[in-house]
Amino acid sequence: MSVTRYNSLPDPFEKWTTMVYHLRLVSDQTGLIEIWADGKKISKTEGIVGFKPFLAKESQYFKFGSYRNHAEFATVTRLDHYVRSEQKADVDPDGTLAPP
Repeated sequence: MSVTRYNSLPDPFEKWTTMVYHLRLVSDQTGLIEIWADGKKISKTEGIVGFKPFLAKESQYFKFGSYRNHAEFATVTRLDHYVRSEQKADVDPDGTLAPP
């Protein structure tokens, strides 16, 4: 697995942060995770990032939220204008949310 870091995540407190994720979750070397925040590329991970299901009838499911160890402050996740698609054009039609 190879991780490339480009920028730090912006401060998430007291403002909205626009996050874009590009995921190719497969169990071979072509796996990919790319992350953008407020139009800046944050990181890219390449390699095995998926898994092989034990049974053919098993399927993946999508789950999103705040998952972390206990913190001294309250954590809340709010979604606005959530889009999930197999096509980048559906998520970022003008190319400003996830520039190359």
